[in-house]
Amino acid sequence: MKPLRIVFLGTNGVGKTSTIRRFLYGTFQEKTEETLAQSYNETVFLPNGIFQQVHILDTCGSDEFPAMRTVNIKTGDYFVVMYAVDDRKSFEQALNFCEEIKEIKGKEFKRILIVGNKIDKKCDREVSTDEVLRTSIKHDLFWFTETSAKLNCNMRCLFQIILRHYVKSDDCFVENRNVSKCRTYTPNRFKHKSRKISMQDLVYSLCNTS
Repeated sequence: MKPLRIVFLGTNGVGKTSTIRRFLYGTFQEKTEETLAQSYNETVFLPNGIFQQVHILDTCGSDEFPAMRTVNIKTGDYFVVMYAVDDRKSFEQALNFCEEIKEIKGKEFKRILIVGNKIDKKCDREVSTDEVLRTSIKHDLFWFTETSAKLNCNMRCLFQIILRHYVKSDDCFVENRNVSKCRTYTPNRFKHKSRKISMQDLVYSLCNTS
């Protein structure tokens, strides 16, 4: 069974790396180094009784490597396109990423989640929830949600949406095959072992701060 590939796209500083690390390891750093490209591999136990290998790709936020981004889009199954609610330019760029995905994957491709991060900065908000909701409907995107990696808000919800949709899709085979253990690649100071994550742990919460 081929790994499920989830690709994170967004400009620098919107919180892609913080979101992934918060979900996988429960950690948060106020400042992180600029990411060129990092991959994380986890084994997830799905509701249909099989183990699924999930590959999460944290991409570069700049436009310096368009060819690399094109390859990542071609091989991706689901896309999390992030912006910061306190940065309108990051939202405009997120929409550009959504259009680029559809240009490469086809206009009928819908597995795009647009995510507004940093809702903890509510006093500095530049992009309203209503605006993005209307835009996501207009662009025929799969899902829209808002998160805060800092407050651990909607981290589980984000991945739960993807995995539940995947289980219901034609891409998820019901064969009971063993999935080999795989290593998680992160910088040395963030080394963690891969582990099995139960879907029961992916509980929707408006703001899970536990």
